[in-house]
Amino acid sequence: MIDRRKFIKSISALGISIPALQSGLLAKTPVAKKNNPVILCSRGEKWGRKVLKPGWDILRKNGALLDAIEKSANVTELDPNDTSVGYGGLPNEDGVVQLDAQIMNGPDHNCGSVACLEGIKTPCSVARLVMERTDHIHLVG
Repeated sequence: MIDRRKFIKSISALGISIPALQSGLLAKTPVAKKNNPVILCSRGEKWGRKVLKPGWDILRKNGALLDAIEKSANVTELDPNDTSVGYGGLPNEDGVVQLDAQIMNGPDHNCGSVACLEGIKTPCSVARLVMERTDHIHLVG
């Protein structure tokens, strides 16, 4: 059985060799073109095509990434058959549908979030308004 010291030594030796390996690998790796958008979905092709189409359309026209993210999220939020979020979301123990959402702009790390919204079908859009129009990060209610 390996003890903690031997384990740490073996990990640190590996840590030193990784940058050396990467420098050799990176020199041979072609650089991807930056102007080709990529959009991914982890929930299956049928669902993904429906949800990601508005975002893809925005990106293809050189639109803003944040617009694409918001509009793709809105598709799920407005689907009454999707019980995970939005309009079709399941009610809480009091029988009230309360929605939460968060959005972040990667380049400047600005973010906005909302929780416990009632009577709003697109909480992602409200979270974006919190990010862009207030000094707050998170609003509840």
